Amino acid sequence: MEGLDLRRVYVGVPEEKSGRPSEEGEAAQMNNATLARIHEHGSPAAHIPARPFLEPGIMHAHDQIVADMREGADKALDELNPRAVEAALNKAGMHAATQVKKEFTDNDWEPLSDVTIRGVNKRKDGKFSLNDEDYAIKGRKKTKKMQEAFAMASIFGDSLDEIRGDYKPLIDTGSLRQSISYVVKGRGE
Repeated sequence: MEGLDLRRVYVGVPEEKSGRPSEEGEAAQMNNATLARIHEHGSPAAHIPARPFLEPGIMHAHDQIVADMREGADKALDELNPRAVEAALNKAGMHAATQVKKEFTDNDWEPLSDVTIRGVNKRKDGKFSLNDEDYAIKGRKKTKKMQEAFAMASIFGDSLDEIRGDYKPLIDTGSLRQSISYVVKGRGE
């Protein structure tokens, strides 16, 4: 049983999942690990509020993680099976990563600003995009309701509150949320 305490589970954006797709002709984007750090803690200089998902997700999964680890330790000691700890670490990692991903939709984050919503709806030429073709190029899907609401808001220019609920922070392409995972490593790995 020697050495079992040297294994750890890490939850977040592993290096192999940190890349982000870039659109044709564009420079490589900031990676998911960097975006996770920025959004977890916010960036006052860039006017980005903190929208934590990693720490709250792990805290919400705490009881399940403890149960997974307790079950693995019991099996390892009762059956003298060191693989039980590895299995428990993987099970705990899976539960934690799943809960962290849930934080992207189950939260009380500050809503997107008008500037951000307008930016999501701009084409490269700076004009507002109200058709599905322009939106689909970016891998996004805009509903008819969103098109109509944005058209009205952009015409009157005074408020985007009517469409604010259709936009969720950190959900635009889903790349960051999809990159959340876990790895089990030894201390020095």
